Amino acid sequence: MRSVHALAVLALSLGLAAAPPPDPVLQKVIAGARAVPPATITFERTSKTSARDAKGASETSTRVDRWDGKQLKRISTDGRPATPEEIAEQAKAIKGSPIPGYHRIADYLAGGARRLSEKPGQIVYRIDKLPKGSINMGGDRSDKFSADLAVDTSGTAPVATRVHIFAPKPFSIMLVAKIEKFDVVSDFAIAADGRPALARSVQQMAGAQFGKAGEQRTEAVFSPLK
Repeated sequence: MRSVHALAVLALSLGLAAAPPPDPVLQKVIAGARAVPPATITFERTSKTSARDAKGASETSTRVDRWDGKQLKRISTDGRPATPEEIAEQAKAIKGSPIPGYHRIADYLAGGARRLSEKPGQIVYRIDKLPKGSINMGGDRSDKFSADLAVDTSGTAPVATRVHIFAPKPFSIMLVAKIEKFDVVSDFAIAADGRPALARSVQQMAGAQFGKAGEQRTEAVFSPLK
């Protein structure tokens, strides 16, 4: 019995020793992200999407959406006012989805991260697997994605300036689609109110659905509402 008890104590002590101490820089980044909740921000997002199929045929569309702190609403499509049908379609598509913004960084870091590289004024962190609820693609696909965060440490408080979310390897969705590449780079900047804000994001995706291959690139620019 003594040997069993000794092994249990040893296992417990080893488990406790294996848990790394909280990273003070990360804790400050998370606190900063939580200090900018969606209800306290407003923006207009202009998104340009270019899609191309395997035969080379392509199409481009431009959309403008507006977040007023309560609702994300389609404003225009390809330079014309959005129709009631487009507004309703977008509202249905984004129902339950998180609002983009700096606050999302706290969600991504919920499970912690490890330092990937470090130099004066900057630390890059790696999240090997995004926490549940981070990515919704026909269901929760968070475990299919990793992320790198570049944190500026040169100021009075550390601030994430870039988040790169990517799929390390191809994966399938409900046997009808295969994602060969999925890559999102989001850049953040200090806004006029002194708080960090999402400024630009570029999403690139390639894969096939129902046997039809294609690729898509969406660049979104975020401007604060006056």
